[in-house]
Amino acid sequence: MPQKALILGGTRGIGKAIADALVSIGCAVHAASKKDIDTSDIASVKAFASLHKETDLLVLNTGGPLQKKFFEVTEEEWLTAHN
Repeated sequence: MPQKALILGGTRGIGKAIADALVSIGCAVHAASKKDIDTSDIASVKAFASLHKETDLLVLNTGGPLQKKFFEVTEEEWLTAHN
């Protein structure tokens, strides 16, 4: 089964290049855009995260909190990093 990758900001620029590179090595990639998730809105983030619980690799090409496992990021850390 291929690794599942989620790329925020993955529809253009460096995010798209990362998504394309991961596809080329056999990853199943979901490249999210601003239409998919508003990272400045915690409700949007929570709704999006609930749909992608089985993600193996997360690329936050939108800025964000310090590196750690996605579900270990606190709401306060998320808000501080994105606002």
